[in-house]
Amino acid sequence: MKFVSTPSKMANRTIAVILLCVVSFGCKQPAKNVPMYNIPVLPDAFSFAYFKLGTYWIYLDSATHRIDSQYVVSANDAPLVITGATAQYDGMGGSFGSFNCVYQSSYEGAQYTNEVAQNQYHPSSTTIYESRYRAGQSMAIGANIFQIPYSVNTPLAYDDTMIIVTDNTSFILSSATLTNVLEINHSRDQTCNNLKTRTFIKKGYGLLRKEVPDSNRVWNLIRCHIVQ
Repeated sequence: MKFVSTPSKMANRTIAVILLCVVSFGCKQPAKNVPMYNIPVLPDAFSFAYFKLGTYWIYLDSATHRIDSQYVVSANDAPLVITGATAQYDGMGGSFGSFNCVYQSSYEGAQYTNEVAQNQYHPSSTTIYESRYRAGQSMAIGANIFQIPYSVNTPLAYDDTMIIVTDNTSFILSSATLTNVLEINHSRDQTCNNLKTRTFIKKGYGLLRKEVPDSNRVWNLIRCHIVQ
């Protein structure tokens, strides 16, 4: 008599589970429809805060007559592009404008960074962050915000009160008069040891003048070479 072995119920169940797993993993899950954005950096933000290699500024302190040379050491304006699996995971994707510009101060031995990173929450504005780093340290000492488009006489609070007082002042640089300069007051400037400051900036130049009333110091731009 010939005996034919048959699989047990447990064996059948195991085989079924294995087959189900193979089928499940073999089938690719359909991609979700996630929102895709295209949010570039506003052009004015580049004019105010993005400078390429070769750029330098020379400042003179009116109180001590010391010179501070600041020069760009790195610059990058590549957008952040989110697609594929990352977009599926994040629940959104697209192209988000960004830039960073790092410049070194010879007087302080510190580095400053201007940077922006667009996001889907504020597509019609660009926020510029300015940070200061001590040599050899990765933690920022302070960060300020400057938002494009800006509003005159509207306080912007971010650990200090920042107000653009006017965008119609002037500044004399090498006997040339620069107009349409922004005057910005800080109640507690994090990039200047939390002191009160008044700064003057202009498109295509960046910082022209910085006043620190509590220390009677005023840094004036006396010479520059700009590459944008």
